[in-house]
Amino acid sequence: MSEERDLLEQITLLEAYLLSGPNCLLIVATSDNDIEKGISEEIKLRIEREVSVNTFTYSSNSIDELSLSQQLSNLPKPSRRSVLFVFGLDDLPKDSRNIAINALNWGRETLKWAGYSVVLWVRLGTPPELGNRAPDFFSWRSDVFEFDLAKNEKDHKQIFAQLRLLATLDSDLDELRKNYCNYVIQQQDKIGFQGFVTGIDTRFSLEQVFVPLTLSNVYKPHFPSLLESSPLPTIENLRTLYVQELKEEINLKDALKHKKIVLLGKSGSGKTTILSYLAVSLAKDILNKQNTLDLEVPLLPIIVWLPILKDELQTYQTSNVVELENLLVLYFVKQNLQNLSKLFANVFEKQRAMILLDGFDEITYKEQIILTGLISNFIKKYPLTYLIVTGHRFAFNKKVFLEEFAILKINPLNSFTIKQFVQKWSFAYESINSVPSRMEEQTKLRANSLLVALNLPKLLSLAYSPMMLTLLVLFRSRIARLPIYSSIKLYYQDYVRVIIKAFIIDSEKSISTFSLQQIKYLKNETFLFEIFAYVAFLVQIERKRFFTYNKLEISIKDFLMDYEGLQNNEAEILAQGLAKIVTKHIKLINRSLNLFYFVHTNIQKYLVSYYLTTVLSKRGQNFITYYQQLRDSIYLPQWQEIIVFTVTSLSKEEAQDLIKQILNAHNNFDSFFENLAELKQSELDSEKRKNICYSIANLLLAGYCVKEEEINASLGLVVLKRKIQEALVKLWYEIPNIPFSLLETPESYITHEYIIGSLHELLIESEAFDLIENKS
Repeated sequence: MSEERDLLEQITLLEAYLLSGPNCLLIVATSDNDIEKGISEEIKLRIEREVSVNTFTYSSNSIDELSLSQQLSNLPKPSRRSVLFVFGLDDLPKDSRNIAINALNWGRETLKWAGYSVVLWVRLGTPPELGNRAPDFFSWRSDVFEFDLAKNEKDHKQIFAQLRLLATLDSDLDELRKNYCNYVIQQQDKIGFQGFVTGIDTRFSLEQVFVPLTLSNVYKPHFPSLLESSPLPTIENLRTLYVQELKEEINLKDALKHKKIVLLGKSGSGKTTILSYLAVSLAKDILNKQNTLDLEVPLLPIIVWLPILKDELQTYQTSNVVELENLLVLYFVKQNLQNLSKLFANVFEKQRAMILLDGFDEITYKEQIILTGLISNFIKKYPLTYLIVTGHRFAFNKKVFLEEFAILKINPLNSFTIKQFVQKWSFAYESINSVPSRMEEQTKLRANSLLVALNLPKLLSLAYSPMMLTLLVLFRSRIARLPIYSSIKLYYQDYVRVIIKAFIIDSEKSISTFSLQQIKYLKNETFLFEIFAYVAFLVQIERKRFFTYNKLEISIKDFLMDYEGLQNNEAEILAQGLAKIVTKHIKLINRSLNLFYFVHTNIQKYLVSYYLTTVLSKRGQNFITYYQQLRDSIYLPQWQEIIVFTVTSLSKEEAQDLIKQILNAHNNFDSFFENLAELKQSELDSEKRKNICYSIANLLLAGYCVKEEEINASLGLVVLKRKIQEALVKLWYEIPNIPFSLLETPESYITHEYIIGSLHELLIESEAFDLIENKS
């Protein structure tokens, strides 16, 4: 087996050989002893109720211990189905190994009458050798299995924890709960980014690096009406009039006094990490009989990444999935686990579960409506069950959330938590490669030097986001001085460049399998950047966060043919090699054996922006022109960061042109408020209403673009920014007059809460427009 994605299928087939049919000869080749041990233990666990499992390990102590036929002759006649696992052939000294292989050929007849199936465990590369040197023995084989898994021990543990769970689903609930908790820990107990240091996994245990973030309550704002004769208030007036959100900070343990929580935060603010921390803490508490979160009873964590369930939510109307409980079970089936309904039904009945739904903002508005209905029904049946959902501020607009859930937002890191964060990450990094006696000293040096660097205003402005601070710490581990970039996107660019360098090193290890023409591509950093960007663009266009291995391979092949002019056969071979290496550097967290995705949405979005501004232009297309092809999807929230990245990558003139296109994409911007007033007309046709709806989203998107510091320098953009600012302030005061009941449809996310949330971010939380206010 050459691909990890076939792991479950291969194990199931191997199991089927041993459980049914006549006695067989199976040859299993693995890349190392750890994998061999894990797979053999997994097979034994699956079959031992019905099959007697015997083992034999080759030894050079005597001739008998080099002969498989002699060992079969010594075994008693089996009274039931039996198998002999044979180990150690490739661990023998060279001369002894030669004798053992010759003995396989001479003693092959023993396989007929011994009454045992035989599984010969060897290393990769040995099966072809057996075909040449023991052809008669090899010809009797029933099948050959190859398990070429990742070499990383931590990855092995994760894979085998998943398989162990599969093997024990029919056991008693206590055993199943234990194995499920181990699975959750293996899946969730890592945060960070790989690839910064060759050969070192810079993902660390939550216990090592997690810094508890504080939360705040979110309250709905009030909107005083603006009289027609009143002058347009300044932003300062607006902030004074606005009833500020309460600033009381809540720690995570105190937040859990609420059994239903909506957890809000921007990309990179720590939403997923908090859910992982809760899941791992609960799982460890069950295993160790502890109560680290001070809860009344032990709770089983059920953590779900919602984009995995997009297809099920889309087909909800015609499917058999009619309850949230079914959807949760189905999620783990899609992770290649079997039916967990027995365990989940038990904890739901006792109301001893904490359901953690991550990525509400990463599914479509229609899917959000369906999921919200399922959540509403669930909490009526199980009112005491904990349920936490994450997303952006504007994703939560339904009555069930506003009435049943505590709405909490993640606060940015402050000076104290930044220091904690840097110290913990520095210690974790030093624990990898420092001499123990110097580890404390090295940690202090690393942490202090980074904290000094973070005093620079530009770096400090980035450090308030946990994701960006993680990148800053890891960059600091690679270079003597942190560069002071002009924008966040350049940090993402550096991150991708590091991953590509690791990619090139990996491809060099496999260089003998590629032609000289292919090697030219594999060593070309710019070409590889474009491959990553192209894949990101396809994922974005399809409105997904992940893709299958086959989809990845086909996409790369298409790129090689369309953009590089390669012929079909050459493109196919190179695409296979590229896909195999790419998946090592994209799938940095394993949510499923056959789903690959970029480590963070912002990395994906940066790469989409790179594709639009760099790859397209190299291929003779101008993004300003290409924008028209995206016009009817560009308003979606998932495109917001992409367009902002893109605007800051263009020249001032191009940026201004693009922002104007955004403003006028669906209606003339100069008529914005006249069109908004038309919404009150009940006879307004649906197409006109839809375009007005899009125009609101376009204004908000333009606001996010012009608030970026990099594009404020030119006079033309300052004038455009002032015009957009005035429209945003006026829109704030128009909110009470907008008939939102006419806007909200299953296809449109542009709702009352979305508009309020976006305006709040632009006008209240951001200081982007202050400079213009002062100049005015």
